[in-house]
Amino acid sequence: MREDDFRWFYTRYRMPRWLPLRISLAAREATGIPKVFKQTSFSRNLVYIHIPKAGGSSIGHALFGSDRVGHYPYFVYKIRDADRFAGSLKFSVVRNPVSRLISAFDFIMTGGKGRADEKCRSAITSRIGTDASCEDFVLKVLDDHFLKDWVHFVPQHLFIFDTKRNLMVDFLLKQENLASDWIEFSETHGLSSELAVYNSRTAEPSQLSPSAIQRVEELYGLDFDLLGY
Repeated sequence: MREDDFRWFYTRYRMPRWLPLRISLAAREATGIPKVFKQTSFSRNLVYIHIPKAGGSSIGHALFGSDRVGHYPYFVYKIRDADRFAGSLKFSVVRNPVSRLISAFDFIMTGGKGRADEKCRSAITSRIGTDASCEDFVLKVLDDHFLKDWVHFVPQHLFIFDTKRNLMVDFLLKQENLASDWIEFSETHGLSSELAVYNSRTAEPSQLSPSAIQRVEELYGLDFDLLGY
């Protein structure tokens, strides 16, 4: 999946379509979508880039008192307010790509949140049925086209790396070590060290066969390379 494809994904926030994305985002925020820059971010000059299924509910509650953070990649923040983005401390949390995919599949198949997740579930079940396993999903549904259409399955590096593979955040935490890493990060930056667990799901790579894992490694190759997995 190319960054151009991912940028296209966010044109859906244009209202109407001919408006620049920066203006459309401001208009859509007024209708109730999660704000790109949270009020808490203003006072702390802090930007949390929320990658789906990588500890976002826990971080959202710790920072903003809510898990309605929004799945905005770095370039949406830059388009919304380039100066504020440049002047903010930026961080994100990443996760083993195999575990993240299993968690995303389970999340979608057990209901998800909102209409977009319902549509994603329908896109899956229309091809492999309601009782299909994650193994079936990986081998029969998951491909580059699917990744482009559904945000929970978008490769993680597209949220935080630019086209030249430059990391666009100042700090990168790993979900696997989040309980301990958050304490150090929060103490360094004057945040609450309490990090409750929300929306946790068992997602062991052993749930998939070697052939399915190989498929995930092919589709998410840059995640493995750039994120150190």
